[in-house]
Amino acid sequence: MYIKPNESGVIKSASVITNKIFELYELSKALNITLFGFSKNPRPEQYNEFKPFSLSNMITGCSYGVIKNENKKWNEDMKVKEDFWISCLTKYYERRILVDNRFNFSQKILSRMLEDYQILELIMKNKDLS
Repeated sequence: MYIKPNESGVIKSASVITNKIFELYELSKALNITLFGFSKNPRPEQYNEFKPFSLSNMITGCSYGVIKNENKKWNEDMKVKEDFWISCLTKYYERRILVDNRFNFSQKILSRMLEDYQILELIMKNKDLS
């Protein structure tokens, strides 16, 4: 991907985005990797062109896919930080997570507000139990 200095690197086409997701899914299946995602770097155009993919990075909560297998145990009680949970679980059992360093999905402020609300909700729930 080449971006000129004054050019935006944001992809807004739903079909292009969908294709990028399916391409990573297909690559993940071909490599027998059950967790895949995109870069955490907010400026993915700065990725190392000699390392467009990584097998050792963690994934972010807004941009990952999971292919079901016997090692995946989803914790339904976990409302936040599920990306850490699934990354650590996958690293423990399978040792590999496929990350496409060329692209990034950025979250909007609203999703951060939702996460803060969910944390507050959990605190209040635990307070009522004690």
